[in-house]
Amino acid sequence: MNKLYKYLQQCPFLIAVLCIVFLNAADLPVSAAQPDEILSKIENETRASNTDELVLIKDRKVIFQYSSGRFTSPILAMSASKSIVALAVGLAIDDGALKSVDERVSDFFPEWQNDHRNRITVRHLLNHTSGIRAKKTTEDIYLEPDFVKHALRADLTSNPGADFFYNNRATNLLPAVLQMATGKRMDVYLREKLFRKLGVNDADWFWQLDKAGNPYGMSGLYIRPLALAAVGQLILQNGLWNGKQIISRKWLKEMLTPGQQHEPGCGYLWWLKSNPEEDQIYFDDQLISQYKENKVSEIHLKRLQPMVGRTFFRNELKNRLLAAFGSKENAQSFLSEISRLGLPDGKLKTGPVSAYVAEGYLGQFLVIIPKKKIVAVRMLHHTSTTTDSNFQTFPGLVQNLDTHTPTSP
Repeated sequence: MNKLYKYLQQCPFLIAVLCIVFLNAADLPVSAAQPDEILSKIENETRASNTDELVLIKDRKVIFQYSSGRFTSPILAMSASKSIVALAVGLAIDDGALKSVDERVSDFFPEWQNDHRNRITVRHLLNHTSGIRAKKTTEDIYLEPDFVKHALRADLTSNPGADFFYNNRATNLLPAVLQMATGKRMDVYLREKLFRKLGVNDADWFWQLDKAGNPYGMSGLYIRPLALAAVGQLILQNGLWNGKQIISRKWLKEMLTPGQQHEPGCGYLWWLKSNPEEDQIYFDDQLISQYKENKVSEIHLKRLQPMVGRTFFRNELKNRLLAAFGSKENAQSFLSEISRLGLPDGKLKTGPVSAYVAEGYLGQFLVIIPKKKIVAVRMLHHTSTTTDSNFQTFPGLVQNLDTHTPTSP
């Protein structure tokens, strides 16, 4: 018992997890150091969005936890699963099973060796620049018995590295590459190299397979929120867990850096987020010319003119438009028009990256904020979906747990 006590003293995160298990509480006491207003917003939106599970951890202590009580089994993380696939790639590189992200996919699939697809690398699969032909939706993929063969049959729509396209079809190749490199199916490899080392039980997670027995790459991870939070805590601790380096700092740094030049908000299957309250927006002559080319109303362009060349915070846009356009109806008319034309409502200048986010359909989130030592997880079972379920404000609210709204520049 003394040995166990000493061990728990060294693992405050584990203590927090055990407290939740034994107390089976829906709402845990909140640290007085946290701003009540932000936590109140999180709690209100948690309930309003029909959330099933939510947990906030700061400094390795649970500061807020909610459960709908509807489910006790693991929940599908949707596309947040991709971010765990990126960790599996890093583990394989750390092991020496995979040479590097610049290893060619055709080294594993000889059918690509003698055509233009032989230039695709693991890096291209990780940063969504493979050029593999794919649809924005996944309906066609789910009709296929073998996701890997489905991806291998695809031609290219652009040269590898030339364009960014969020590509579910291409990411399904990564588990197959990992299996060939490591000799183990990806979920088996993750069980050995990641989850068991974090103390995550097999009952707390599993990975969905296609009919051919391949783990999904685009999705597939069913996991309980505290197990997903443990993964976030590992990343927050630079890959260190109970004094052991589970995954290298080098890989985490590379994974959480913009992986290509086209989309600065994306690393290797992770989203790199700035604080929404620090994002700025502006209108310049180039954007106005784009509006003119697309025949935006001259009245709207005239009313917009006083805002050209000025920079302000993104969350001030509606108030600025209201002042420039004279009424809520006029401002909304402008926003509706450019939305219909597929045009941006200004040019965005994001603030510095402050959060790493694994995100999936229905608002599945793992949010990591290194500077504040925060890990947050929000999950929704697909049967709990309502029209207001996505909770897209969750990462931003978490980022502002102990910050203040900045003033305009």
